[in-house]
Amino acid sequence: MAALSSEPFQRKTLSLNVRRINQSIKRRKLFRWLHHQRAQCYFLLETYSDEKCISSWEAEWGGKVFAAHGSKHNKGVMFLMNPNFDCHVENCIKDKNGRFIILDLKADDSHLILVNIYAPNDSAQQITFFKNLQDVLSPFCGENVIIGGDLNCPLSSSDKPGGRPVHCKQKVIDEITKLSSLYSLSDVWHEKNGDKQGFSWRDKALKVQCRLDYILMSKSLLNISKRCVLIFAPNTDHSAVVTLVQSEELSRKPGPGFWKFNSSLLEDNEYVNGIRKCIESAKDKYKDIEDCGLKWDLIKMELRGFSIA
Repeated sequence: MAALSSEPFQRKTLSLNVRRINQSIKRRKLFRWLHHQRAQCYFLLETYSDEKCISSWEAEWGGKVFAAHGSKHNKGVMFLMNPNFDCHVENCIKDKNGRFIILDLKADDSHLILVNIYAPNDSAQQITFFKNLQDVLSPFCGENVIIGGDLNCPLSSSDKPGGRPVHCKQKVIDEITKLSSLYSLSDVWHEKNGDKQGFSWRDKALKVQCRLDYILMSKSLLNISKRCVLIFAPNTDHSAVVTLVQSEELSRKPGPGFWKFNSSLLEDNEYVNGIRKCIESAKDKYKDIEDCGLKWDLIKMELRGFSIA
């Protein structure tokens, strides 16, 4: 298994089916919303992009864009990198049909393999797609992998309480399960939320809703992942899937620290008058203690508490 960085780090990822962003007004609104989410990397799908648009979209976004194109009318997957995310992309693998894109990148002295996928709807095509993905990822066995995107297939009955039963796509689920097993991946939502139901897509009548959007993560990363949530996203019928991975150093709660008296308080009349009253109150409170050393320590404790407050 690839080693993680020894330096403290925090990485937030967001995956969202944007339902086309080749219209400038919708795209710019989305980019503004995404910037407010403060993730390091964004997995976007159904972008309807082409190679000619990338330079202008990068200018609008303000950061690096990596994309595999479908057409102006379907498919397309894309990574948007936060302009402040310090990383180096060593390799980029693009599907010619705009169904997946893979980034092999280095960040915080560790390697990450980011995989953004938009699976087909048809069951036979899905089986072929996930079989192919198993082979494409073979060079990255043992690396820290994050797969995000729209699987177009709920993985359990709890992910789809209505509509056609989940077992109708059992052969597709089996291929996704095999993919997860081969690369030691886990469904972050399930691991962090247990049996809690969460749905990333719903029809207009709200009669059918299900979880189609997933983030699958290597167990080495899952161990330091802090949460996985579904949040509302504008101008799409999908919710965004957001995960946070944070190194143990940043997870530890700070100690009590060292308190030092701020001498500028002596120039504050309100503080000076208050401390005088505190001294008289403390002297009266501990007047029956005969040990002068103990009495002095207790009075100092009262003064310290007043000063900190």
